[in-house]
Amino acid sequence: MSASNLPPDPSQGKVPPYPPPALIEFTPAGGFSGMFKVHGLPTELKISYWIWIFGGLLNVLSGLLLLPVGYGYLSMGTNPPGTIFVGLLPVILSLVVAAAQILLATKMKQGKGWARVALSAILVISVIPPPFGLIGLSGIWGGSLAGLIIRLVATALLWLPNSQAWFSRIKRRA
Repeated sequence: MSASNLPPDPSQGKVPPYPPPALIEFTPAGGFSGMFKVHGLPTELKISYWIWIFGGLLNVLSGLLLLPVGYGYLSMGTNPPGTIFVGLLPVILSLVVAAAQILLATKMKQGKGWARVALSAILVISVIPPPFGLIGLSGIWGGSLAGLIIRLVATALLWLPNSQAWFSRIKRRA
């Protein structure tokens, strides 16, 4: 290993920053409490933000509630190879989608246009029926008609003229 590839020596006063820059990229502006601050956002984006956040939290809850179901599926009789994957797949996907929704909603609130596109993609993927789409994504907000309408409203609010103008202003400032 060459000298340039070695980690910095703490005794030399060059300690790497904590938290690492990569972790800072994924934390909300202002830390965890910054998730609850929505001042400066247009009303449309405030409503959409809270819908996506609460949807993500509901997804976490559904994932935790599905955990005993997945475990129960695994404990029935003899299990062929791969059963653990099938039994826990909805739980894992539910938790991954929940984390993604919350992360994307916080990035959308910070004015990241790519997060708005990604949230829209989650809506599109979630309406695909499970045999063709991903299991777990179709079950966001229970897979009901009411859940679909809520997702459509949250996504439509992201693309209204007032929201578009706000994203354009943020992009011009950067």
